Amino acid sequence: MNTLQGTAPAARRDIAVQAPDSPSTLSRLDECYHDLAQLADMVAHAQDQIAKLEDQNRWLREAGSFLLERGKWWWRFMPRSWQRRKRDARLLRRGLFDSAAYVARYPDVVTSGQDPFRHYLYHGIAENRRGA
Repeated sequence: MNTLQGTAPAARRDIAVQAPDSPSTLSRLDECYHDLAQLADMVAHAQDQIAKLEDQNRWLREAGSFLLERGKWWWRFMPRSWQRRKRDARLLRRGLFDSAAYVARYPDVVTSGQDPFRHYLYHGIAENRRGA
């Protein structure tokens, strides 16, 4: 965007020298440079959004891979609270999800009584909440 703003005065001078009696041309030129600056801002914003979506896509792939891993055969016989603690510790080690930070950041999750990771998967992602 700085390049556009830097060339606008030079282009304006060149046009003024070549066609001094054309204020409408100068006005249109100013409008064009303004439009270009707006488009550059829109492109930068779109690139930021793409980067965020790529990060979210990467996280979803890693979380999906984590969820599809087969545990030991005896895992399903252990108490749910124990399973959640172990799962949460593994998620934290991998940098995928921090249950303690999530409930500290969003106290409504605690009051709802839902498992923080499950809440994040079903609701938090759609609400643009941070999980890690």
